[in-house]
Amino acid sequence: RSIDSFTDNHPTIRQSKCRLASDYGKYAGIIIDIFYDHFLAHNWNIFSKKPLPVYAQELYSILGKYADSFPLPIRDFVPRFME
Repeated sequence: RSIDSFTDNHPTIRQSKCRLASDYGKYAGIIIDIFYDHFLAHNWNIFSKKPLPVYAQELYSILGKYADSFPLPIRDFVPRFME
């Protein structure tokens, strides 16, 4: 939540959403999230020495380890997310 709050209130993100809002309305934020995720994945080596597939597998392992402590709706979502 704190990451979402930070990004949603960041001036660059707000400006990006405004650029798309007239054409895409409430979906502008989702589109921006997808764009930014794409650019992060594409340029991952700039931000981390660990390869993205290795990082992702480690994250999935942690999620699996703690899955029983997640609220039920999230517990059901995690396997689909990892696919």
